[in-house]
Amino acid sequence: MNYVRMFYTAMSRFVRKHYGGANAGFFNFLIHTGIWLRTALTAVMR
Repeated sequence: MNYVRMFYTAMSRFVRKHYGGANAGFFNFLIHTGIWLRTALTAVMR
């Protein structure tokens, strides 16, 4: 679990670095939405 959390933290940092301003916020929103959807799907499947 620690690896997964570190991976998504690094992904968010990458987006903020390369897509500044409003784009970074939008992409981070999409990333976090995907994370929560994947987590919910995994919980339901188990």
